[in-house]
Amino acid sequence: MVRATSTMVPVLNKTSRVYCLSQKGFLLHSLHSTYFGHMHPEALRHMPWQYLTRMIGGILDEVAASEARTNTESSDLRVWRDMIVPSARHCLALFSNNPDAVSTLWKVTFKAALVFPSGWLAYLRAGEAYALFAEAGAVQAMNKDQFSQLVRLYCDAITAGELGSGEAGSVASEVDAKAQLGVLFAILVATPSVTLHWAMNAVDTLLAAVCAAPAMMPGSAKTALGAAIHNWLCNDYFVKRKVAATDPLNVATIRKSLEDLGAIPESPFWWACGCTALNTCHSEVCSKCMRNDHVRWRCVGCGAQQHGNSHTCTKCGAVHPMITTAEKVDVPLCDRCVITPLDEDQLCPKCDINIGKSGRTCNSYQCGSCGHNHTSKVVCPRCGVKVNDKEQLAMWLCEGCGSYSYLFNKRCTRCAAGASRESQNRRVPQRTTTSFRTDYAPWQCGCGKLNPMTRLGCMWCGNGKSFTCPSCDQLSACDKLSHLTVSTQESKNVKLPTSLCHNCGDVHPRDASVLANSGVLTNCYNCGGHCSVGASACQHCSATLDSFNPMLPFWCGSCEEGKKAPQRGFACQHCSTPRSEIEDCAYLWRCTAVTSQKPDNGDDAAPSHCACNHWNPSWQSTCSACAQLRVYDSAHEVRTRNCGKWRCGACDQINGPENVLICGHCDEGLHVPSPCKSCGRLHISMECPTED
Repeated sequence: MVRATSTMVPVLNKTSRVYCLSQKGFLLHSLHSTYFGHMHPEALRHMPWQYLTRMIGGILDEVAASEARTNTESSDLRVWRDMIVPSARHCLALFSNNPDAVSTLWKVTFKAALVFPSGWLAYLRAGEAYALFAEAGAVQAMNKDQFSQLVRLYCDAITAGELGSGEAGSVASEVDAKAQLGVLFAILVATPSVTLHWAMNAVDTLLAAVCAAPAMMPGSAKTALGAAIHNWLCNDYFVKRKVAATDPLNVATIRKSLEDLGAIPESPFWWACGCTALNTCHSEVCSKCMRNDHVRWRCVGCGAQQHGNSHTCTKCGAVHPMITTAEKVDVPLCDRCVITPLDEDQLCPKCDINIGKSGRTCNSYQCGSCGHNHTSKVVCPRCGVKVNDKEQLAMWLCEGCGSYSYLFNKRCTRCAAGASRESQNRRVPQRTTTSFRTDYAPWQCGCGKLNPMTRLGCMWCGNGKSFTCPSCDQLSACDKLSHLTVSTQESKNVKLPTSLCHNCGDVHPRDASVLANSGVLTNCYNCGGHCSVGASACQHCSATLDSFNPMLPFWCGSCEEGKKAPQRGFACQHCSTPRSEIEDCAYLWRCTAVTSQKPDNGDDAAPSHCACNHWNPSWQSTCSACAQLRVYDSAHEVRTRNCGKWRCGACDQINGPENVLICGHCDEGLHVPSPCKSCGRLHISMECPTED
């Protein structure tokens, strides 16, 4: 097997070149499926990635060269889904950590998606190509031109009435159309390079295409498709990308398209800005002025640009055109918001929490949690409970001072306050596209009271300077910090400041909720693949992740050193025993990658090939000894119990868990494993031995 593996690379490379030059890509794929379809995954890891990319290119060349074919559209789609997609998925599973392999594979795969003869299916193949690479963890960054190309393909399919249809010219299916558009929005969520501005423009373009769709798409299907686009943007893209203080219905073109499709009720009126652009009555900001000149609106009388929140012109004193339009059509506006029309019950949609049964006015709020009266539109300043439960709030981390600000604030509020106090022109840090973001949630102190996320000290028990630790129930100051490096889809290797208890070392309740944020990435304890903290199951191996977070500290119960201070990660740093949450399901896997070793005498002899055979913990996706990528396969992978460190009885030396059977120091002492918690026997196998 080792000899065959060492000669596999040149043979496969030469074979792929011969078949590609002869335009026999289908035959090469047939041979590949016959000889390698049922082979062990570990044996395929030494297959050269150039061979797989040439096979995809050979299939593409043969399809392009064949001019006379029957049932062209269906055959092309079958070739794409039965040959190219499985081959690309196989290559990504083996070489996703090789940048050259991923780059070359993407070029040939995306070229196949665009240039297949059935051009009307290009949108479907392109979307599946982006989704395939995102699923494998190799998300392809898009610039503005590439993103516009993808959106244009979907818009052309909608305009031609082919979105959701199985064949060219057939009637589109509403269910299939929604599913295919769902692929596009999944790409928007998974691609960090796609900005909010691009996504809003894409939604505007897609809605315009739905409105212009031909008669073969019924009106009910158009309405459902428009509602689905709006729902994906607000409930999927905005939530997963943590977008706050943005309402797509305030964009005039988006709202007009949704109203024309019947997806939302019609606006009471539309007002004309001084730039002649029409705007919805639900926004006092002109979309055209904000996009082109970054101003809120223009005066109708003198044309002056208005930058502040004033509802009168700063030059001539004319009233905001929205207010004058509302008076003409006799639509009452909210006394506090001014810009929001009241509904049939004379209640403001934004301030209805303040009016109604309690008889309170819009000038103050009464918190439903602590009863505190305040004037904040966002959260209660005492307990941190949101004023509007339906509003999506998010925070961003200032790398300068380590504090959190609301996402709708472009500058750090704490640094801005410090700069104003120092009365100097000090540069205030601003939010960027790579800033760490997290969902807003009030944190609960150990005393049982809620506090806003913008401060660390508890206002109830610590006078804003300390907090009660939930673990030890002791009062602690907030000045003990520890920086933890985390990553998200948008930002990589962020140093996250975490406050620790002075008494027991546990994490501050606010920082614990931040570390449990669903956007933080970590490794799965079972397969080592990247997954989000807070996910119910791993997307790669389906392992349950509900009650496990390696970012939170733990105390080891197997050694005395581990009991003194809390640790983070998957296992104890002193005895290598897995933490209690995964102690029963963690294991070691053996690397079977073939490595090359030069002779010890230093001559020019050919290097020898041998298996690595190094044991690695289950939460690693690469081998610690040879750095080869792990090919996860639960059916064929060699595994054993992770018993932690052990002491050799022959030489009295400590061995790591990777020395599974024999001492690594004397090569004589045997490993006596700890008793199994399930059966009480001394064994290292994953399954307990039977009685016989």
